Amino acid sequence: MLPCLLALASFGCSTDAGDDEVADATETGSETDESGSETDETGETGIEPVVDWPTLDCDPLVPEYCAYPFPSNVFSEADPNSPTGRRVALSTELMPKTDYSPVPDVWNEADGFSPASTMMAYLPGATVTGLPTPITIEVSLTPDSPTIILDAETGERVAHFAELDMSHDDPDRRSFMIKPVVGLEPDRRYIVAIRNVLDGSGGAIEPSEAFLALRDDLPSTEPSVEARRPLYADIFPRLEQAGVARADLQLAWDFTTASTEDTTSRLIHMRDEGLALIGEGPEYEIVSVQMDPAPGVAMRLNILMTVPLYLDDPGPGGNMLYGADGLPEPTGTAQYPVLVHVPTSAVDEPANPVAYGHGLLGSRFEITADHLMNFCANGNVVVFATDWVGMAADDINNIASLIAAGRIDDFSTVTDRLQQGLFNGMAAMRMIQGPLA
Repeated sequence: MLPCLLALASFGCSTDAGDDEVADATETGSETDESGSETDETGETGIEPVVDWPTLDCDPLVPEYCAYPFPSNVFSEADPNSPTGRRVALSTELMPKTDYSPVPDVWNEADGFSPASTMMAYLPGATVTGLPTPITIEVSLTPDSPTIILDAETGERVAHFAELDMSHDDPDRRSFMIKPVVGLEPDRRYIVAIRNVLDGSGGAIEPSEAFLALRDDLPSTEPSVEARRPLYADIFPRLEQAGVARADLQLAWDFTTASTEDTTSRLIHMRDEGLALIGEGPEYEIVSVQMDPAPGVAMRLNILMTVPLYLDDPGPGGNMLYGADGLPEPTGTAQYPVLVHVPTSAVDEPANPVAYGHGLLGSRFEITADHLMNFCANGNVVVFATDWVGMAADDINNIASLIAAGRIDDFSTVTDRLQQGLFNGMAAMRMIQGPLA
């Protein structure tokens, strides 16, 4: 599955400064921070950005996979109207090759890549020897780490681990993955570097022809190499300043994270507008009451609450509806179920409400488990749950069909409905605390 499912991104900053200005900037007003990077007194690298990204359909830095390395700023384009100044620009060539032939339009709405991105590449014959692991994360911050994630603005390293994709049956096709263990900053450029990765015989893996031409200033007939020489005249000095020798690099590239506005504005709008519409709480109907479903539990309530609907269909596969301002807009209401357990002890002492959120592809009925029934009875709490629609049991068939057919451009139906599910959870809390109480 295309790494688009893992992330989204781009951003930009550009000046007309040349290579000499980059060199001059690295020689003034700097000191070494704990990460080994030289920074000026404000915590910045002191290197003025000299960045202009070409927009590519495929990246020859990893010739085996069109979409690698990913995420990358070369899969974006300038957009002065976006918060980051960039816009994701995935090509049809980057899409999975299936009978369905997905289009990238939905992904290209983003102004950058996800701050939770996994960086993905491919190094033929790579092993995990010497890589930082989930239990040796500190290795990723050492001067000799084979993998580096560098904050291009501050020069600081980002803690991470690296591994091969062992879910692939063919060892010669396994992706090389770098996974941050902290959230990346929004609207921020990052540089990723790989060096000293060994093959099965203990030898260092050779860079691709395109990257070698960039690294060693070799002539190349590849148009994207020539287009990127000014970009790498910015990347290489930043890595050198962080103690990463240019000559050791097997691969390096940059990407930029999406803005907070891009990643949160839709859901925040739904929260603010939707909660204003329901006031003290949504209307609801008690469909059934089961008395004494367990020792210490007085009743189980099956409720249908009525909430603003931000989708064209309340069920699996629904798409978000938008107003003229480009933000989600309800065009009606829908009913969604809520399951509530009330403890017997609430007769004598008011009980506190506790919202339960189920796991991946689960349901509200998880609160009928014995340990949660005991929690309700012994803790004097009203335990209630909604289905986190989008990633609930009812969504399994929709998600399975998307994956089976390669319809990744319809994956937005999952995330759109999940945002409705998040709002439903907030509406249920307001109902429990308000009119139902």
